[in-house]
Amino acid sequence: MIISRLKDDVYLSTVNFAGTHDSATAYVDMEKMCRCQHLTVAEQLRAGVRLFDIRLYNKGGEFYLCHAVADCFEDEKKTIKLKFDTLLSLF
Repeated sequence: MIISRLKDDVYLSTVNFAGTHDSATAYVDMEKMCRCQHLTVAEQLRAGVRLFDIRLYNKGGEFYLCHAVADCFEDEKKTIKLKFDTLLSLF
């Protein structure tokens, strides 16, 4: 379904959108407790996901993604914490 093709009288509350819970947890600290997704946000976008559950915290004026107290990362080796700006660049 392409949203732009919806008729004007259709309420969005009647439409189902694919979404994920704690969307940025493909690479996360404490994986056994906090990993909710096996695909990165970029991979989820390519798979058709359009609603993303994003959790943020602010540190030093920058926003980072997390799951509760666990940091989310850009890479499998967990060397770069995932920043909100990086995530936004995917869209």
